[in-house]
Amino acid sequence: MNTQPPIADDDSSDDLGTRVAASGPAGTPNAASGGGAAEDGTPIQEAEGPAGASAGNTHLLSSQWFSDPSLPFHDKVLLSQLLSDDRYSGPVALDDLYANAVVAVDWLETGGLIRWEEDSRVLLQVERLREAAGAAGQPEPYVLCDQEVLIYPKGIGSGKQQHLPYRIEWPGVMLAFDTRNQDSRQHGNWYLKVTGEGCVQLGAMTCYRKAGEIVQELGGVLYDQWVKRIDFALDLPDVDLKAEFLDAFRQEHFLTSSKSWNPYDGPEGCSGFTVGTMNRVKLNVYDKLRQAKKKDELYQLAMQQNRWGGRIPNAATRIEYQIRKPWLDEYGLCRADDVFRMIPAIISRLAELEKRPFFAMTNGPVDRKNKHQNRCGRLPAWVKAVATFQTLAGQPHEPLERVNRELIGGKRALQSAMGFLTSAAAKSGRCIATSADLVEFLREQIERNEVVDEDIFQKWEKKARKEGTFRESQDFRFGNRSDAKDEQEEEECF
Repeated sequence: MNTQPPIADDDSSDDLGTRVAASGPAGTPNAASGGGAAEDGTPIQEAEGPAGASAGNTHLLSSQWFSDPSLPFHDKVLLSQLLSDDRYSGPVALDDLYANAVVAVDWLETGGLIRWEEDSRVLLQVERLREAAGAAGQPEPYVLCDQEVLIYPKGIGSGKQQHLPYRIEWPGVMLAFDTRNQDSRQHGNWYLKVTGEGCVQLGAMTCYRKAGEIVQELGGVLYDQWVKRIDFALDLPDVDLKAEFLDAFRQEHFLTSSKSWNPYDGPEGCSGFTVGTMNRVKLNVYDKLRQAKKKDELYQLAMQQNRWGGRIPNAATRIEYQIRKPWLDEYGLCRADDVFRMIPAIISRLAELEKRPFFAMTNGPVDRKNKHQNRCGRLPAWVKAVATFQTLAGQPHEPLERVNRELIGGKRALQSAMGFLTSAAAKSGRCIATSADLVEFLREQIERNEVVDEDIFQKWEKKARKEGTFRESQDFRFGNRSDAKDEQEEEECF
């Protein structure tokens, strides 16, 4: 059983966030919930200043910010303000949503290409500070675009990872770059990482935009940027993990298209569970209150203000999807702006309940033995969580469609195969003059080396699963694929 924690050490939330207001005036903490303490009884200091749902909180955004493409990218509107003005007209009744919930970006990691267009005095100063940091053996402080940063003597990257000699950091954020112009994504000269701490304290999009401003000040143009990893989190204050979700999970009352799922049984007992793997999509559901108490005081205060409505809840659950570039590529989301624009559709697809769900909790045992899993009803608490997640993310304004992989030409793979085969033929004295000669030579090599079909299929299956193109008709978890409707659904596998 996998005992790895369902969260990274740098886990957290972001300014792409929206909140469902509790009953009472907008932004007013629920008095009945009161404060709280860490699991060991140590009180966590209440945050001073405005509550998390206050108008000054730039981490919380209206769902309209996502779903209306006409709104500027930087607009921020509190959903609680819309509710207080009786302007909410969403498709889900408020009673069917978790009160005080927040949807946020919890991690952001990008690569990119910078075109350096001019010699910048600021860049020269950064270079001098980098040399000074090397001589002193510690990073040098500086201010870029009104942001206090540290200039490090060494960059990042080694081995297969692209080496980027310049590294600049501020709390929760790291950016690295190379001043040599590049024109290929294989040799990108830009990298940005906003960790969980950076997301919950500063906001992922605030940091994303600040990084872009810094590139401009240094004399560069960031003309191509793609997402390597992005996490979406639903924070549910006052929701008890064990009562709502954990007991059902341990009884395996769920459906999933993933072949990997594990509870996290740590030294303090089970605190959550994971579904999926990190190379494409991974779902983490865990006790956020327990996890937050292991962080420093600044992080705890940021969680209070930006995720828990300005107070310490008696319980807190987080539902978090971690998404990697291969999954985004499957839907043609190859640029960072495309990913941000499609956030409503991405969350809608990830949290799908009925049609080929990645994960859905059920209200009873799942009949896996007789392959009737999909006949189970859905767990009401999970339905409520999904409705909250999707409502706060906003209504998708365009569909999320998979890329038609049949249009991929495979030219590079063909050239590589031709190179290997013609080289082997030349060494053996065999003449290859036509495509028919090449195919015949390949057939002879397969027979001579006793390659069987099962070997070929196993190699293909391994690579297809890595690419996310393996058709589950080979090994489907939910039931028999006997009718035409099932076969059609199979083509739309997650």
